[in-house]
Amino acid sequence: MTLIRLILVASLAATFTLTAPGCKKKEDDDVHSKPGPNDHSDEVLGQNIDDLRKRDKQAKEKEKSSGSAHGDKGHAGHGTAGKGSATLTLKGVMAMLGADIAHISHALWKDDFAAIARHAKAIADHPHVGPAELARLKKTLGKDIAGFVKHDKLVHDTAIRLHDVAKKAQIKETLEQLSALQSGCVNCHNAFRKRLTTKK
Repeated sequence: MTLIRLILVASLAATFTLTAPGCKKKEDDDVHSKPGPNDHSDEVLGQNIDDLRKRDKQAKEKEKSSGSAHGDKGHAGHGTAGKGSATLTLKGVMAMLGADIAHISHALWKDDFAAIARHAKAIADHPHVGPAELARLKKTLGKDIAGFVKHDKLVHDTAIRLHDVAKKAQIKETLEQLSALQSGCVNCHNAFRKRLTTKK
């Protein structure tokens, strides 16, 4: 089991290491310390993950006060915009998800099941894209938007299962669900990334 865990964690680390242009990790940083604002896992593609999460939290609070919270729509509305999230792009959402996957990988090394559960929940409850971005996704994908939503729901449901088994510190089941989550992400990327990537 230890060998399987080492292989999986090494694979995740290689796959999901997130480096932003111009964002360098200091040589003397402790790799086991909590990631800070200059850590490559917290800043992706020039977007600070904490800022993105803060904006999304504010948007969710506005949704609640206007009576259109995410939970009211079921998962079919997942990935759609909330009022106040007007500027959140798919790239920003993916940056947050990537950071959470990287944190889960790091937490595995330390047997930190609480952190695994916390980041799995963040993946399951990932923020919504803004209305302009949602319109772009629908226009680009056309009828294939249903497949995109299906992939999103699969990742959501797998992240919930990962959260639940990590809360119980069940290593075998945690690794199984993490592997399923990784597969779900990669399958979605293979199906949609090229079509949805924006050029700057």
